[in-house]
Amino acid sequence: MDVSPDHRPYGAGAAAKREVARVTAAGAWVADGRVMGVLAVSRAFGDSEFKAGRAQFLLDGTASGYWPANMAAGRVLTSPPVIATPDVSEVELLEGDDFLILASDGLWDCTSSAQSVAFVRAELARNGRDATLAAQALADNAVGKRRGQDNVAAIIVLLQ
Repeated sequence: MDVSPDHRPYGAGAAAKREVARVTAAGAWVADGRVMGVLAVSRAFGDSEFKAGRAQFLLDGTASGYWPANMAAGRVLTSPPVIATPDVSEVELLEGDDFLILASDGLWDCTSSAQSVAFVRAELARNGRDATLAAQALADNAVGKRRGQDNVAAIIVLLQ
């Protein structure tokens, strides 16, 4: 079961539409499914340039060629277009729930939730239920075999 939506400014889903609305309400724009044509996620721990010094950020982005001057002209970023604020949800754990996968977008870019669950389940069975080894194997699989192009971080939380 997916317990949180992707925080990406593209797609037809309700979560994507909320993220696009939040980004544009901040005074920024979404181009080619990316915040200001640059970042593929709209919530992140890093990417501090999207969070502070907002007036200077528009000028620096234009000077660096990240976007054309006409995209930034006359814009005022009233709040950060990328935030670290998480979606918080409560999910009732059921007796058969075995583990939780927490991972960065780099993992989800190259594998589905179902594929990741099957991989972790097999890895836990193979390694004696060592969550650390399973998380490392999942990340290695994403970067190595699945050719993930982004940073990949994964944590496995055993529930039983």
